[in-house]
Amino acid sequence: MKTVLIFETGDGTFDESVLAIDKFSLFNVRSTAGDTRMGGEDFDYRVVVHFIEEFKLKHRKDLRYNQRAVRRLRIVCCTKSPLSSYSEVHE
Repeated sequence: MKTVLIFETGDGTFDESVLAIDKFSLFNVRSTAGDTRMGGEDFDYRVVVHFIEEFKLKHRKDLRYNQRAVRRLRIVCCTKSPLSSYSEVHE
């Protein structure tokens, strides 16, 4: 018997399930839960904030006051998601 955790992150939600899987690959759902106040957008926001702080430490400039820079950083952070599903990316 194996116990596995499955989670899915949508734009605005986070869902998880715990399954017990037997040797015949039959499964039993042990628990399931979700959070409608947390999702992919929240993770994206935290990544952007992280890089703003890193930039501030390295270059002593606070990007929070430069809306264009924050917008570009958000685009780059969000572009990372689709690229993560590829094993190779060619320019």
